[in-house]
Amino acid sequence: MGPGGTDGGGRGIKLALVAYSAITFLLVGAFLLTDVLVILALSLDRVSDILITLFFLISLKVSLRPPDIEHVFGHARVQNVAVLIVSTVLIFFIGLETLREALPRLASPSAAVPSDLWIALVVTLISMVVIAVPSIVLFRGRGNGLNRAQLLTLLLDEFSCGVTLVAILLMYQGYLIADPIGSIMIGVVIVLTGSILLYENAAMLIGRSPDGEFEERVNEIAMSVDGVRGIHGLRAEYVGPDTIHADMHIEVDPETTVAEADIIIHQVRDKLMGSTDCRYCEIHPDPYRPPS
Repeated sequence: MGPGGTDGGGRGIKLALVAYSAITFLLVGAFLLTDVLVILALSLDRVSDILITLFFLISLKVSLRPPDIEHVFGHARVQNVAVLIVSTVLIFFIGLETLREALPRLASPSAAVPSDLWIALVVTLISMVVIAVPSIVLFRGRGNGLNRAQLLTLLLDEFSCGVTLVAILLMYQGYLIADPIGSIMIGVVIVLTGSILLYENAAMLIGRSPDGEFEERVNEIAMSVDGVRGIHGLRAEYVGPDTIHADMHIEVDPETTVAEADIIIHQVRDKLMGSTDCRYCEIHPDPYRPPS
């Protein structure tokens, strides 16, 4: 978790919650007045966003708790659990329900252009502007895993608003089938969003390892410390969205005393924790043996 990421992300997520609440109120009113299906789809999407954002805020608070006896690596993985639950809700409830509502209208679209269609147009434009505000805040704190998930949701929300806008403009031209088609597209976007989040966060919970660049960086940092002759046995995994636990062996001269090796270990650990996402680092000293 990068510096400042939590504060900026928490502020961005709270702004998202306020934005979603205001937009949902407008969308529900617009649907009741116009009976435009794509507005209903957008309303369902926003209702799900409110529930999701509330879940994000709760998990963000829990993830900041310090390590304890039962959770020695802290509680950062609760963010992944939260996103996993959110993705399941997106796929199996909101997304599929939106598709279920839209498919029958595809076979029998409305017969006439709604007289109050302009209301749906204005509300959609307002939604696009309002969503942009928390998106900017979250983009600045996107290093945090939870912030990235919320940012992805907001960006796809903008896409859904764009689909709604195009569908409404086509309805103005008499293409009324654009209403159910737009709703289906929003439903597909919701399902895809859930699928992406499900894949990324399931991998983290299983025990995902950092990429090869992290290993190269660890080697570079460790070898820069005086007294380190080699490194081997590096094993690392994410214990949170931006938190790595690493276990490794460093090689020191056989004549090095235990006290001297301990100093070297602390220097390596301090450098790693200051330059990477490694927050838990176990380092074991081994005697250096030149290759034969």
